[in-house]
Amino acid sequence: MITGSLMNKIKLSILILSSLIATACDSSVGVSNPPPLLQLIKAPEEGEILTENFVTFGWKGSDDKFVFEYELYTFDEDNAKEEYSGRLLGNNITEVTFEDLDEGKYQFWIRGTSSTIPKPQEKTRNFEVDALQGSSIMFFKTTTRMEKDDTSSIGIRMEEVDSLESFKLTISFDQRILTLISVEGGDVTKQQNIEQIITPDLSGNNLAILNDANSRGRVVVYSAFLRGGNSANYKGVPVTSAELLKLKFVGKSTGISVLSFPLIEMRNVDRSLIEVTNPRTAFVTVE
Repeated sequence: MITGSLMNKIKLSILILSSLIATACDSSVGVSNPPPLLQLIKAPEEGEILTENFVTFGWKGSDDKFVFEYELYTFDEDNAKEEYSGRLLGNNITEVTFEDLDEGKYQFWIRGTSSTIPKPQEKTRNFEVDALQGSSIMFFKTTTRMEKDDTSSIGIRMEEVDSLESFKLTISFDQRILTLISVEGGDVTKQQNIEQIITPDLSGNNLAILNDANSRGRVVVYSAFLRGGNSANYKGVPVTSAELLKLKFVGKSTGISVLSFPLIEMRNVDRSLIEVTNPRTAFVTVE
């Protein structure tokens, strides 16, 4: 016959055994689910839309032997990934801030390697920058680096502009640093049944006009859009965000040139002026 005292001892033993089993289970979970070898500890949420034109990323490896490389990508009109910043290789930096970001979608990529792990660890984070509110026009990219005597293209984009029919832009640059070699239409007409007319001819065929622009460090561009086929219901450019122009420069001498818009005049199909927010200047560094 089991006495009350013995029964209490049995219950106590069962409780102790249950506690030991639970502790063992918890320990096994910890072993099978270790913390990630590479972690993003400071970053926007996946798919987050930022209303500022800068972003900071921070990361860490599981030990102090990690070295990292990272890069920032952007996406074009066809959602194809393009390099935005150069890749930084083989260093132990654990935080970076990207400033003066252009409007658009981005992907941050980082890879970490360590002598203590068998293979590299990678992380990505997608986000979007929408810092300019309302109708706007801008250079793309805001910051460009190029070598002396090399050629580089810089786009002029519109954002959130409705029913654009024509525009006049004055574009200024430092003629001591850059030489303008052409101004051509952007991707705005791509897959759209419209035609873009640009005057004067700045495609590179009229050297007198280009020489004048390069002597002044300023060029004035007029452009209008025509609808192909039946134009009875033409309501202007059928997209609100697109590349309007593509400028092509050669690096003339080392230094930094500011690009700006001294004059912006954009009109819709009713010939009314479109009010645009104060555009950002751009910077071209020739090395």
